[in-house]
Amino acid sequence: MSIGADRQAWRAEEILRRLGGRPQQGVSAGALSAREMEVARLVADGLSNPAIARRLYLSRPTVASHVAHILTKLGYASRAQIAAWVAGQISADPA
Repeated sequence: MSIGADRQAWRAEEILRRLGGRPQQGVSAGALSAREMEVARLVADGLSNPAIARRLYLSRPTVASHVAHILTKLGYASRAQIAAWVAGQISADPA
């Protein structure tokens, strides 16, 4: 893991705490499908649903559905929480 990934994970967790959330521990990436994980990474990169739709050649409703499923599966209520979770996944994966 790079120093930049550490800093991003810490920043995402700080933002999540300010928003009143807590990073969930123990929620694995296996809970998400490959496409949902791809969408989650793009959400973490700060892309909007329309931008994700363009990037992945999907419709906007399909992206909205993926984001809703990610939120439900992870037990979150915001995109910021998804971003913090993705940052935690990156920092937990030393590869």
